[in-house]
Amino acid sequence: MTDRSNAGLTTLHHWNSNGLYSYQLLHPWHRDTHLDFLEVDGTPWLILSSASRPPIVYKWNRVLRQLEIHGYLPDAIDVWMGQQFVEVQGLPSRGSKAALPFSVAGRLYLAMGSDYSFSRVYLWESAAQRFQPFQELNVRGPRAFSLLSVDSKDLLPVSV
Repeated sequence: MTDRSNAGLTTLHHWNSNGLYSYQLLHPWHRDTHLDFLEVDGTPWLILSSASRPPIVYKWNRVLRQLEIHGYLPDAIDVWMGQQFVEVQGLPSRGSKAALPFSVAGRLYLAMGSDYSFSRVYLWESAAQRFQPFQELNVRGPRAFSLLSVDSKDLLPVSV
């Protein structure tokens, strides 16, 4: 997947024996910042985040052999229920261009970046079935988080 800002298109690429080639143009450019592929009940899905609109959800159409727009996600934590995502919790996300769910020592966290305030880490509270604020990070405008475990240390690299 590439975001060709000069051409204004986000493009899905296909691998063949010689390399990667353009396969499908998804939509006009909206400053796309992140994507996640997932498979639910054998169907591939793509969630594409953007700096200028709510995340868009694509579903793979097996007949047409391409991704089709299925809908948009609000600024919320959503879960899959049957045939759609449903909101379970809203989180402040204005200016967010990066988010990463991760687990350390059996506990689930969510790092959420922001361009307008400090980034935040949330902790999943099983009893409440919600993410609760855990820690502010003195980082503004991150574009990516990643979890790296090295020498028995869990590190959270942040790309700004």
